[in-house]
Amino acid sequence: MASSTLTSKGQVTIPAEIRRQLRLEVGAKLDFAVAGTEQIVVTPRRARLEDLFGIVPNRGRKLTIRQMDQAIGQAAAARDRDRDEGQDRDQGQASPPGSVP
Repeated sequence: MASSTLTSKGQVTIPAEIRRQLRLEVGAKLDFAVAGTEQIVVTPRRARLEDLFGIVPNRGRKLTIRQMDQAIGQAAAARDRDRDEGQDRDQGQASPPGSVP
C-alpha cells in the first residue's frame, strides 16, 4: 500500500505508482468523497464530450452544408488556379546561363 503525508497546507502528494496506474498527468482534476468514517475516495475526473461543448467561440455565422461545400470548392479551385499560374510562369521563363533548371 502506498502512503503519503499531509502537509500543514492540507496538501498530499499522490505516490508515483498510483499516478501511473491511473494515468494521472499534471493538471488532472480529482474528485474527493468520504466513505464511512475513515476513508477518502479520490476519483480522477475524466473529460466527457459534453464538457467540451461551448469551448470554441460562436462567431455568430451559421452556414448550411451546401454553403460549406461551395466555400470548400471555391477554395480548392483558387488553390489549383494559383498553382497552375505558378507553373505557367516557371515554364515561360528562361533559366539564367549556367543555372540548372
